[in-house]
Amino acid sequence: MTISPPPLLSANDTPPIRSDDDLQRHWQRLMGELGFGTRRLWITILDSRDRVLPTLPVIEDVPVVPNRPLAATMLDALAWTLEDDRSGWSAGILLTRPGATIITRSDRSWARMLAEEAATRSIQLRTTFLASDTAVRPITGTDAWMQATDRVAS
Repeated sequence: MTISPPPLLSANDTPPIRSDDDLQRHWQRLMGELGFGTRRLWITILDSRDRVLPTLPVIEDVPVVPNRPLAATMLDALAWTLEDDRSGWSAGILLTRPGATIITRSDRSWARMLAEEAATRSIQLRTTFLASDTAVRPITGTDAWMQATDRVAS
C-alpha cells in the first residue's frame, strides 16, 4: 500500500524542534488522525537550527522482528543525505503500527537497533517515537537509546 506523506512546511515555516516534547508535537501534527493498517518507519531530518526539512522518507511494511539489514540500509541512505558538511544536523524516527499504545519488546528492539546503526554512522538520532492507533509517545522504558550508545561506545 502506498501512502501520501502529509504536506510539509518549509524549514523556515516550521517551529524549531529542540526537545522530545517538540518532536512529539511534530509527529502528532504530521500523523493527524491515528490508526494504521501496517507498520512503517518515518524519518524527519532537522538542520543545525533544529528546523525540519521538507522531506519525509517512509519505509513501508516494516517487519515486527527488527531487521538489521533494513535498518542499516535506511541509516546508510540517511548518512549519505547528511554528509557534505552538515554538522549539527539530526534525525528523528517514528515507528507507526496498528494496535495499542503499549510499548512492546519489538518497538524497543527497533529503537535500540536504529540507535546502534545511527551511532556507527555518527548520525545524531533524536528519541524514536511510536504512533499507534491511539497515541504518539516516545519509545522508552528500558532506555533503548542509552543502551545502544553505551554498547557502541564500549
